[in-house]
Amino acid sequence: MEIIPNIKDKYYPLQSKKKQTIFLMFVIILTGISSNSFMKKVCIVIALLAFNYTQPLAQEVDKVTKLQNKLEEAETRVNKVNEDIAANEEMIREGANMIKSGKSEKKNFAKQEKTLTKNYNKSKKALGKKMKSTDRDERDEAKAELKQLSADYKAELKTAKTGVKEAEKQIKKGATQVAKGKANKKKFKDKQKIARDKQKIAQQKLELAQEEE
Repeated sequence: MEIIPNIKDKYYPLQSKKKQTIFLMFVIILTGISSNSFMKKVCIVIALLAFNYTQPLAQEVDKVTKLQNKLEEAETRVNKVNEDIAANEEMIREGANMIKSGKSEKKNFAKQEKTLTKNYNKSKKALGKKMKSTDRDERDEAKAELKQLSADYKAELKTAKTGVKEAEKQIKKGATQVAKGKANKKKFKDKQKIARDKQKIAQQKLELAQEEE
């Protein structure tokens, strides 16, 4: 970004308005103090030529500056799109992790559910034999145990089933997030191509303008 001041100072010493003004004032003073009519005319011509010569140079610098600004704007747009793509890639990764975690939890709760049912049926069968006992106390005890067993089984089974449902919700949420992230990424990829093309054009225009100087 320092190229403009360097060009202006090195190659166009009359380019700044301040320098133009000083130079013109100097010529005017010379014109005023000169008693020679011919010299007055020469000074006036020099002033006009200097003024006309410096205007295109200033315009050229302004053109380069504008092109530099446009390039910076194009680069900013490219960076913004890159950030959007990165954000959606992160969203995809998070969604994939949610799916993976949800599947693992669902598998564990499903296994827990299966084990609970297996153990319950086994214990229920053993208590069923006790309930056929001729001993009344033993039958009553077996009946009470079966009642407690069934209550515990239902509570634990409910927890396991709830865990399965929550895991399924997490899997679904993760899949939605992945789909959304992929759709957004595709959209920003298209924008990225356009932004990069504009950046390339802006870069080429700036280089061409600098070469023309």
